[in-house]
Amino acid sequence: LGQPGASYDTFPLGDSNGTELADGCGYPDVSGPPGSSVEAYAPHVSEGIDAEARNEFLCLTGQGTGSEQTLDGRAAIIHGVGLTPPDIALMAATGIDLIWSPRSNVSLYGDTAQVTEMARAGVSIGLGTDWMPSGSMNMLRELKCADELNSINYGKYFSDQALWLMATLGSARALGMDDAIGVLATGHKADIAIFANSGRQYHRAVIDAGVGDVALVLRGGQPVTGNTAVVDALATGCDAIGDVCGSSKSACLTRDIGKSWSALESAVGSPAYPLFYCGQPDSEPTCVPARTLSDDSVNNSTNYAGMSVADDADGDGIPDAQDNCPSIFNPVRPLDGGKQADFDNDDVGDVCDPCPLEAASTTCKTFDPNDTDGDGEPNLTDNCPTLANADQADADNDQKGDACDLCPNTANVGTAGCPFDIPTLKTDATLQNQRVAVAGAVVTGVGPDGFFIQENTTTFKDNAGIFIFNGSDAKPNVDDIIDVTGATLVTYFGQLQLNSVEWMGTGSTFAMPPRVLSASELTQLVSDGSASVLEGQLIQVENVSVSDADPAGGPGDTNNVNEFELTGGLRVDDAIWPTGQTFIDPFPSVGEEFLSITGPVAFRNDFLKVLPRDTSDLVFAAADVQAFSAPKVYQRVGTLGDTLPAPLVVSLTRQAAAATLIEVTSDDTNTATIPGSPFTIAAGESSVTIPVNGVTAGSTTLRAKIQGQTTEVTTTLQVLTDTAVPAVVSIAPSMATVVVNDVQQFTVTLEHPAPVSGMNLTATVTGGIGSVPNPVVVPADATEVSFTFTAAATPGTGQVQIDGTTNADVNVIDQPADLDVGGWELVQTNSDRSYTIPTGTMIPAGGYLIIGRNATKAAFENHFQVTLGANVVYIDSGDKSFSINGDETFSLLNDASSVIDGPSIAMPASASRNYQRVQPVGPANMASSWLDQTDAITNATPGGGQTIPGTLVGVYISEIGDRSGSGNFNYEFVELFFDGG
Repeated sequence: LGQPGASYDTFPLGDSNGTELADGCGYPDVSGPPGSSVEAYAPHVSEGIDAEARNEFLCLTGQGTGSEQTLDGRAAIIHGVGLTPPDIALMAATGIDLIWSPRSNVSLYGDTAQVTEMARAGVSIGLGTDWMPSGSMNMLRELKCADELNSINYGKYFSDQALWLMATLGSARALGMDDAIGVLATGHKADIAIFANSGRQYHRAVIDAGVGDVALVLRGGQPVTGNTAVVDALATGCDAIGDVCGSSKSACLTRDIGKSWSALESAVGSPAYPLFYCGQPDSEPTCVPARTLSDDSVNNSTNYAGMSVADDADGDGIPDAQDNCPSIFNPVRPLDGGKQADFDNDDVGDVCDPCPLEAASTTCKTFDPNDTDGDGEPNLTDNCPTLANADQADADNDQKGDACDLCPNTANVGTAGCPFDIPTLKTDATLQNQRVAVAGAVVTGVGPDGFFIQENTTTFKDNAGIFIFNGSDAKPNVDDIIDVTGATLVTYFGQLQLNSVEWMGTGSTFAMPPRVLSASELTQLVSDGSASVLEGQLIQVENVSVSDADPAGGPGDTNNVNEFELTGGLRVDDAIWPTGQTFIDPFPSVGEEFLSITGPVAFRNDFLKVLPRDTSDLVFAAADVQAFSAPKVYQRVGTLGDTLPAPLVVSLTRQAAAATLIEVTSDDTNTATIPGSPFTIAAGESSVTIPVNGVTAGSTTLRAKIQGQTTEVTTTLQVLTDTAVPAVVSIAPSMATVVVNDVQQFTVTLEHPAPVSGMNLTATVTGGIGSVPNPVVVPADATEVSFTFTAAATPGTGQVQIDGTTNADVNVIDQPADLDVGGWELVQTNSDRSYTIPTGTMIPAGGYLIIGRNATKAAFENHFQVTLGANVVYIDSGDKSFSINGDETFSLLNDASSVIDGPSIAMPASASRNYQRVQPVGPANMASSWLDQTDAITNATPGGGQTIPGTLVGVYISEIGDRSGSGNFNYEFVELFFDGG
């Protein structure tokens, strides 16, 4: 175009590390305005519906300490969702445009920018797709989304022409290019798209168009693509694309990129999306604004399904009779303070109000960006720039006007908070997102990301404790008495907490005693959950036992190591356990008792958890016998010593505090005796080996208990003669499919240990399908033995037989052909993402296909410490494939879009798991079909772990690995296994 371009900025606050602030501008890097070399500035701003999103706008418009006047008349903010009427008025007065991405906003947040209010205020709106994972694949689909919202949720506020202008002139204006493109005008560049009207009139022909209706696209007057007949009449050197939704299309690429269409296709490979869809794209992100889950309601925000119904025309979840704007979608957002946005309190919602800054007015005053609240006092000197207060009253002289001062009679200068006691913070909903302070609180627990404080009193109060999140910043010590001089009160996943904290020590300490709970109080605590009056307080529970040593993690807690559940439902977690110290070793098992457990109790991941701070918070009950090492063991007649097949061991629930005597007895002393009883477990040890004396052949029960105690554990002992011959119990696998000339290992399990001289098993093969060694030699005292079957050179069926009594069915088959999976898709069925396997991809029978993300084969092998075999095909998908982030499921679709396998079970939120398919292969949507493990490198088995089963399944999803959890997608992989069926 021969003019300066636009500057694009995803993180204008330098907050790519995830920094979110509800107030203040302490971001890593608040950008200043771009230099004069650019025509426009397009930063991502206020992408969200909470106070943190709005704060971004404030800090980029010079409002607040540390802010910058970054956004000027050249700016067009992308998103602009979490804004209020003064912000929108400032945009209009300053000339800040909006780049609206409705599909991306709706799919991510269930809401989008207040576009009706913005349009009414005079803000210019351009339409954009954001990015494909959450947005539209092309502008026609984005325009379709805008049209659907307008028709269903905005009461058709925008005309067809207005929507069309957003996609043309509005977008050009946003990037400072409207003097060259965006309109059909003399002197402008001929960047033009021409559509077949297909029976539609005027702008509706564009809004309802599909890709097949795009008759011609010109850039600078030169054809880019369009109907072949038209393109060929206007240009030479263009390439035929083929049929596109019923129309033959061509594209002219060589002139611009030096590549033909076929060369471009070859260079791109397999894209994440096909080139086009004739209707709605597969797995397209939603354009229906919805927030339906209980966790979606934050600060009393609205739940809604986004669909127009009889008593809720705009689908915002608020019945028309109570809706302050029944025709235009305006749910209560988290930033709205628990009520529908109505800035001037005239009972007309902001999105419907012609003058949202002036009550009961239809003729709006001219907005002055230097006086955003319109009270006559310039922003720079206004002590309350967001609320009108012409009198500038400031009773406490803290430079915060009484109209917007949470504590008008108590000075709180700058970022200091208004003083409250903790019970008030926990119970007064109006303090949410406010800046508060707490004096003289006692620190009761310190963890890696924050600490707990409690009212400094020995008279226990309800709601007297709260958690403070301060990330990696400096922390006080347990028992310190501190003053929290400023913090923001927020709700984080159901837990009320303080963040953005400023604190200082007082130099004093106090050892806060725990609140000891009765059995009924413990029951009530668990029942109340996040609403418990004890949440955040230091508690102690007594005489409790473990009910679940490995409970399932809650939302966001996929790697719930070092967590167990007590009878009644209270969990114990290591969230504030000293870093680098082992939590509990050995880890508690079901039934283990504690005399007491002490720590702050916190609502985390949908569960109440008591958080021990160190070893003194865990008081174990006396160690007791836990178990014998095996449910059944063997001994020989006349032998005193270790049992077979392994020595018999008695274990305690944990290490003995002092030397402990273990009594072991035999119910039938004519069969066996325990001459060494009682046995001593030394202090600090937790087990002892038990030698057994075999008297005569037979069976008896052995019992063990701590001397003087009543709890006992049992095991069965069978005494054998030296020549006792065991029966064959089983052969595994019981069914096998073996390729001609290949081998298969079988394992025979015996009833009891083989004789001391060993034994031979007769092995035979029927049907002429192969050979096995005969006899199969079993070593002395062995309880199982393995041998190898070698398949014949021709296919057939038969059996491998052991001693003529135990059989395995074997199917010998020809070498299966490799499976061509080119064009097949792996679809994340509930996250709107898919990956198309490149053309020509073949999986050998008995082999694997691994689709990795952002890792070359060499890097993948190095990371997982494996060497992928010749039967493994590896594809580095870069960032073009799935992203495992929790809750997604996978399905495998063939090139006819038929489901071959899936959907798989979903990983927990935030993932960080490894799932491996269990054989025999069961339905992918059943948890029992998968081995669920943490994402540790040693747990993953890429290129291994599967065998060819007796009954062939074909190709299936065999392993799913999320190496690093939420937000880090390197080394993620999905593995397919083809068994030849």
